[in-house]
Amino acid sequence: MRTILTALIFWGASLAHASSEQVRAEAWLQLIDNGAYQESWEQSARYFQQQIASDDWNAMIRQARALMGLVETRTLVSSENHTRFPGAPEGDYLVFVYNTAFQNKADAVETVAFVKNDGDWKAVGYYIR
Repeated sequence: MRTILTALIFWGASLAHASSEQVRAEAWLQLIDNGAYQESWEQSARYFQQQIASDDWNAMIRQARALMGLVETRTLVSSENHTRFPGAPEGDYLVFVYNTAFQNKADAVETVAFVKNDGDWKAVGYYIR
């Protein structure tokens, strides 16, 4: 019982240190993890939506995730603020990098980028390597 309580306290403390932006990024990734590809597209930034049609996004991410399999673990490695993002206009960007273990690829790196539009952070890029 004491071990469970200690684990819950540690887990709660680690959540308290997560930024609201990190929580938002991980919620967006969770949509993809759950196969809610259309919803992930709808919750992305307008710029993202202009770069890839929803049908193309759904097909591309479905294929990529089918190859990778389910997520087993995901650990945040870094988060950085930028004013530029490749191929995108200047703005406020946050880039999160995760070490992710998928069923079929144990050593993947996921990168998700968010842009701030009208005070709201939205996904603008997602990459797996």
